[in-house]
Amino acid sequence: MADKRVLKGNNWLNEKEQLYSAIEGNKSLIEILFNTNDFGMTLSSEAGYILVFNDQFIELIESSDKGIEGKKLADFVDSNSLKLFKKKRKQIFSEELIENIEYQLITETGSILDISETTKIVTIGNGKYLLSSFKNLTEERKNQQELNSLYAAINKSSNAIAITDTSGVTLYVNDVHESFTGFKREESLGKVVTLLDPKFIDPEIIKEIKLRLNAGKQWKGKYTSQRKSGIFFDIQITVSPVFNDNGEIDVFLFHSENIDIEEYIHDRKIQELDLLNTKELLSRTEKIGGIGSFEMDLKTGRIVWSDNIYYLLGVPVSASPSLDFFGRIKDEDKGVISQAFELKSGQRTNFSFRIDIEGEDRSLYCEIERIGDDLMGMIRDITSEVLSNLALKESEEKYRFQSESLPHMLWLVDVQGNLSYLNNKGRTYFGLYDNAYLGLKWLDFLHPDDIVLIHRKWKVANKNKTTFSEQVRIKNSTGIYRWFMVSISPMLDSAGNITSLIGISTDVHDQYLIQSNLKENEEKFRTIFEQSNDAMIILKDGFCLDCNVNVKSIFGVAQEQLKNEKLWKFTPEYQTTGQLSEEFLSDQIEHALKNGQSSFFWDVKKLNGKIIYCEVNLSRIMIDGDIFIFAVFRDVTGRVKAEKELLDSKQKMALAIESARIGTWELNLKTGKTKFNEYYAEMLGYEFHEIVHEQSFFNDRVHPDDLEKIEASLYDDKVKDSGGFELLIRVKGKDEKWRWILDRGKIIERDKAGQPLIIYGTHIDFTEFKEKEMAILNANLKYELAATTAKTGVWEWDMVSNHLVWDKGMASIYERELADSSQIELSDWLNYVQPEHKDQLTRNLESLVNDRGVFDVEYEIKTETGKTKYLRSTAKIFRISEEEGDKVIGLNLDITDSYLKDQELLENEERLKLAFDGANMALMDWDLETNTVSVSDNYLEIIGQEKGRYDPTKDQFMDSVLHPDDSEKVRMLFSKLKVGKLRHYELEYRVLTQNKELRWLKSKGKTFLDTNGRVRVIGLTMNVTATRTAQEQLMESQRVLNLAISGTKQIILDWNIKDDVLEWNDNYYELIGRSKFDFENNVSDHINKSVYTEDVELVLELAKNLKSGIINEMDVMIRLVTKAGDLRWMRALGKNVEFDKSNLPKRHVCTLMDVTKERNLTLDLEKSYAQYQSLVEDIPGLVYSAKYPSKEFVYVNAYCSELTGFTADELTKENRLQYQKLIHPDDKRFVESSLKTAIENKQAYRLNYRILDKEGRIKWLSEFGHGIFGQNGEPLSIEASVFDITDRVRSEEKVLAAVLDAADEERSRISREIHDSLQQTLTIASLNLEFVKKEKHLLSQRVLERYERGWQNLRKSLDQTREIAHRLMPKAIEDFGLTEVVKDLVDELNATSAVNFEFITNLEEERLNVSTETSFYKIIQESITNIIKHAQAQSVSIQLIKLPSSIQLIIEDDGQGFDMDNINFNSSGFGLASMKNRASALSGEFILDSFPGKGTSLILNVPLGNSKVVYEND
Repeated sequence: MADKRVLKGNNWLNEKEQLYSAIEGNKSLIEILFNTNDFGMTLSSEAGYILVFNDQFIELIESSDKGIEGKKLADFVDSNSLKLFKKKRKQIFSEELIENIEYQLITETGSILDISETTKIVTIGNGKYLLSSFKNLTEERKNQQELNSLYAAINKSSNAIAITDTSGVTLYVNDVHESFTGFKREESLGKVVTLLDPKFIDPEIIKEIKLRLNAGKQWKGKYTSQRKSGIFFDIQITVSPVFNDNGEIDVFLFHSENIDIEEYIHDRKIQELDLLNTKELLSRTEKIGGIGSFEMDLKTGRIVWSDNIYYLLGVPVSASPSLDFFGRIKDEDKGVISQAFELKSGQRTNFSFRIDIEGEDRSLYCEIERIGDDLMGMIRDITSEVLSNLALKESEEKYRFQSESLPHMLWLVDVQGNLSYLNNKGRTYFGLYDNAYLGLKWLDFLHPDDIVLIHRKWKVANKNKTTFSEQVRIKNSTGIYRWFMVSISPMLDSAGNITSLIGISTDVHDQYLIQSNLKENEEKFRTIFEQSNDAMIILKDGFCLDCNVNVKSIFGVAQEQLKNEKLWKFTPEYQTTGQLSEEFLSDQIEHALKNGQSSFFWDVKKLNGKIIYCEVNLSRIMIDGDIFIFAVFRDVTGRVKAEKELLDSKQKMALAIESARIGTWELNLKTGKTKFNEYYAEMLGYEFHEIVHEQSFFNDRVHPDDLEKIEASLYDDKVKDSGGFELLIRVKGKDEKWRWILDRGKIIERDKAGQPLIIYGTHIDFTEFKEKEMAILNANLKYELAATTAKTGVWEWDMVSNHLVWDKGMASIYERELADSSQIELSDWLNYVQPEHKDQLTRNLESLVNDRGVFDVEYEIKTETGKTKYLRSTAKIFRISEEEGDKVIGLNLDITDSYLKDQELLENEERLKLAFDGANMALMDWDLETNTVSVSDNYLEIIGQEKGRYDPTKDQFMDSVLHPDDSEKVRMLFSKLKVGKLRHYELEYRVLTQNKELRWLKSKGKTFLDTNGRVRVIGLTMNVTATRTAQEQLMESQRVLNLAISGTKQIILDWNIKDDVLEWNDNYYELIGRSKFDFENNVSDHINKSVYTEDVELVLELAKNLKSGIINEMDVMIRLVTKAGDLRWMRALGKNVEFDKSNLPKRHVCTLMDVTKERNLTLDLEKSYAQYQSLVEDIPGLVYSAKYPSKEFVYVNAYCSELTGFTADELTKENRLQYQKLIHPDDKRFVESSLKTAIENKQAYRLNYRILDKEGRIKWLSEFGHGIFGQNGEPLSIEASVFDITDRVRSEEKVLAAVLDAADEERSRISREIHDSLQQTLTIASLNLEFVKKEKHLLSQRVLERYERGWQNLRKSLDQTREIAHRLMPKAIEDFGLTEVVKDLVDELNATSAVNFEFITNLEEERLNVSTETSFYKIIQESITNIIKHAQAQSVSIQLIKLPSSIQLIIEDDGQGFDMDNINFNSSGFGLASMKNRASALSGEFILDSFPGKGTSLILNVPLGNSKVVYEND
């Protein structure tokens, strides 16, 4: 309800005060009544004064609150209506009747309105008042006048016009209709219109008309009718449905005119040709769409169907339409078809059925409607859809099976976090079976300590649409928590909006326990590390990172001196092994890193120069995910010295033999006894226990040819003298295979005569070496044969001598005789290379030598005999031995034959590629058995895919390239090709390119058997997008043209420039009210007779320029004159469309659109906008229009400069978002949220907020606005008015401050009364009971129990009164000041709560006025209460600081925080409104900031002028 303003000193004021006093209890009811009514409403006194009015009344009379207050309704009544108005007013109050009055009102702007006033006398208190509702009849009467004019125009039309209801009963006919049909108006009204009467019109035509009209479409045609007199005549008729506001057909409009019979016959033939073309087009359309139509006469049984029905039902084309196909329909589907014959007229049904077509089931869909005795319907092939649905169902079952079988929990939640799916693993874990989980919150199963973390990540994921993973605890059905790794991903719809979230929860509880145990082990490790007797060191890259105290006994330095030092700094430069200490330790560390451990002995040089010997153990360890070396040093100097002395040569030899895996034997020549070691047995394939230690055991296994050599060696005089021998012999193993053995022996003991007694020897297995030697020999023989046959050669380049060694294969390739040494110079080799290839070969050789790069090169040579050959050379550098150095060994391959064939193939492929590229075609070769595909190079270009991102040999075509709507027909084609049902194919389909562009392709090809007997498909793929697009555009343009001509009343002109002949469509003659016989058929005559005089010169000039080719297109506005003399504004769009050989135009086509209404409307809008702008510029407030949701200013009035300091151009042109930047930071979130809510709910809004103007001054504004929405309900823009309410807000703040001061004073008074009276009374009572307490032994048990209860209640009452008094107004603030009270409060809280409170201030020596200190204390008290109840904080900081110009209060906690978007200061429940009101009362700035999981901050800045110092403590 509009604000009511009071004028002083008149009767109106007294009556208004009396009324408001009477309605005080029902004020809200009256406000609802007035504000929810769509009409203007007033409540006026018997004297006629307007006392109450609503916004709609203000808008009706175009006034304001001030313009109405103190006035009578009679002041707005037009003088011509005033007498009647006063008379009716008097009657109403005397008779107390409800009555409607119609008269004229004059608005503030001078407009005269036709008004209907509905009145009712109401009694309020002791007075009678008139309640009035006003309806504006001005527009309604104007429309009625226009409607009367329209009927007059229709009645004067030269053509017959009739209007009927939807059943054809005549509601209206014009005068011409009577002369046209011979029936008078009264004979026509209420009867079926003659143009739908079968007695006068062909029934087939009537049927056609009704079908079109019932479908909501226009019918237009020419036919012969009959007048009342019986005379036949030819008419042209247009019948159109007329729709009401609900989109329903209301009436039919018939528009008829007489036509010549010859023209009718001509048009009839044209229609018959069009019908034939339409039937042909329908036939093609049915084939493409897999559709067929039919019609059946139920009386005669006669059936007519389209050509495509033959294919759909599998009926031979030679057969006549019949129901013979019924026998091939599946038995279970026959019943549904039979029901179709039971339909009643006007009923329709649809169903699907299956039919056997040559042994294959085909699924068909049928729609049938019965009209009279006819059944009409269509059949469509849905086989592919049925198969797709089956495949989809199978896919869904497969997905469900997989998800149900997962060893992890799989779940789905909606955007609110409610579970919508839980797999078997999850249901079992939670003990929720069937659908018991539906609607449960997934977060409710998490451990409370993990919820905040997941909630924060969940929010980020929702915002950024990203996946996240986190390790959390989840409660099972028994209430036990287990650790899970949870991965959550958003599911998006096509618009990119999150529809749900999918999660996988993997049980990692055991791994978590392992990690925990690992941590425990690390703690144990640290204990051992510190308490061990050995020196322990942790190394990283050779540096000491940490060590225990025992390092001093090893290295002679303290812990701190060793840390961050390299260990080899404390060793001799060389170890006793001769290796550099640094190098040796680095090798050992590397070994430990690789293998996990390393143990060795190491010389350590102590700080005093003494060298000790240490046993060192290195272990690879991992700490916090990083790898370190753990080293243990033990001084073993004495032990090693003793061990070295004990180690004799025999032990050394045993170690050497064992390490070399050598078989040993020892033979006593005197006894024949022999000793073999274990490896000897292993070498021959025996277990050691199977060996017989006798010489005979050995002799039995030696090859007979080698036994004599052994006997000779054992007893040969040379051996006796030299003491040893060496033989290569063959010995048979346990597997009966011969092994080559290197047998070495040495006499180690002789008898007294000096003869050999004991011989010690070794056996080394040479079998592998000997076999390789034989293999090399055989390979060389084979290689020479293979090299010659395969045209390969091997060469070796000695880089020191620069000689090459060729084999016979090389000589054969180069057709050159080799010298005995097989050597040639490098330069000789290069001379064979053709000049254009020599640089390439040389560069590759240099790369091979200098960079050890890859040598693989093809080049051309001329042989010794002059032949041209093509070779491929590959080579690599080898290090044979240190003495020989590096050598290059390479292989040459004669590729002449393959090179020439490849060249020929490349040429053929290039020619084929050029042919394909020119024809925009690609080749495809598909092996059906292996399902491999090879394509020509331009295939990817044809289908619009990038190389590297799409592999045509993989089965990606169906999923990522083919258009989904064409998938089924392509799959069916592939299926038929695979099973051999098709030999030839041709198909058009769509694909989506890499950039998601649509492209039409045409593929054709055939299947054949290749030489391997495999079925292959060879086909061509062509890009036919341009052709297809052109066809579609042509069809669409023709369709649009037909619609445009018939639906928009466009005038079409076809001008034959050469012959100067014009052809107009009927709309032209209809518009200007003339016939074509009124014109000579040339340009000049039409221009002079139909173009408005002022535009004739323009049109003649245009015709001249178009005819000469100076211009070929035009877009102009011209005016035509109708026969009745009316002007019609026309927009003419024309173009020269045909030219002769000289490029002069031959034909011009032009369309003319009637834009008279639009032109007049534009003029009216321009006038209206000028008025609106004038009005807006006079408003004492900012009016703007802005885009939504960007909020960019489109328009703003001039008042913006006074309100913001910015000009209109600065806000709408230079920076359209400047105004949004002016909004106070603390109010920005509130403004955006409120605006968003209003727009979403399509409601008007009113906001109060602050801005910082150009000078930085704070201003309070009130904004009232609403959204502008499109046809589909989408928000387009915002329109709003903004007014400066700074002065009002400041006044309200002063009032609020006074109210709060009064409230605090009242609390203080009550607190003092409680303290001074009630507390004293209770204290005295307490003292009296204390006295009684001393004598309580004199009391009986019953009295004593009552005494104790009374004593406790008294003490409790005393404590409660103190607490109430303190809460109302801590008296200590008046006595000791704010800082002391807050300190006591913080000390009490730290003693009684789990939260740690901290208070910081620099106001210890200063006092503020009591009112200010009280407000600060109340804010602190309210904040602390909220923190304890809701924040779950660990610590709280309270800072009260005096700054140069203000007092600042800051309260911060580290609690759980909250979402600021969900906080309403007026209804949050946290006392925020109270705190903000107190801040406003102090003219302070109140800032609240919080974020979930990040705690909350409250800042209050109060100017020192409002918190002045009252006194100081010296």
